[in-house]
Amino acid sequence: MRIDSDYDNQLRNPYATNAGFDPMNAGVIAWSFGKDRASTSNINGTTTGGDKNAGKSADDLISWQ
Repeated sequence: MRIDSDYDNQLRNPYATNAGFDPMNAGVIAWSFGKDRASTSNINGTTTGGDKNAGKSADDLISWQ
């Protein structure tokens, strides 16, 4: 989960491709690693992760699309 703590309505997308815009205009986003409990998403927010539709991230659930 990411929360916009500075209230600028901008959050980094945890995926590099196939998961929407980066940055996103949102106050809160949430995602789940899916059944395999693995993902290439970036959880710390400093960089963007992998492709949402490939490999370990293909079964991830995201709140913003």
